[in-house]
Amino acid sequence: MIALPDKEYFNRWFALEALAVMFGGAYTILITYGSIWCWPAGIVSAALFIYLCAEKKLLAETVLQVFYLGMAIYGWFTWGAEGDFKVITWGWQTNAYLVAGGAVAVAIVGTLLNKYTTAKMAYVDSFTTIFSFIATWMMIHTVFENWVYWLVIDTISIFMYLNRGLYLSSILFLVYTIMAINGFYQWVEQL
Repeated sequence: MIALPDKEYFNRWFALEALAVMFGGAYTILITYGSIWCWPAGIVSAALFIYLCAEKKLLAETVLQVFYLGMAIYGWFTWGAEGDFKVITWGWQTNAYLVAGGAVAVAIVGTLLNKYTTAKMAYVDSFTTIFSFIATWMMIHTVFENWVYWLVIDTISIFMYLNRGLYLSSILFLVYTIMAINGFYQWVEQL
């Protein structure tokens, strides 16, 4: 069900998606190394992805991008000066509660989107959205385990974006998957 890029994609979506991907990549690289400058890049990327996801009828993902925009603004104001970066861990029990709660939320949101909206890939979209809320909150508060969440989320997102014809975004999520591995190793050194 994955269509190849056509003329409309290159005429209408390519440049906008390329900018969103570029700023999204910059955000991830910068946060991996604890740079406060990740937040402005995140603000631009989220704003562009809000439009792209809404146009492609990834409704939960659109909400997620609005959340990312708010969290980027929140992160910008709460992280403080560069160098004020301390990684913490929440442990397996807290993460087990988060996964269980996230699974319940995915079932509820996926069912609602599937039943009451025109959303495409409602359960996959809900999964990446709900767990991205969790992982983003963890990332802002420098919780080490966020990288494990991102590894799973990003891998699933590759398929979702390919399915919806956002080819550069799927490549971005492949890069995010690799960056999540790098982030894991960069932050494990901070523990």
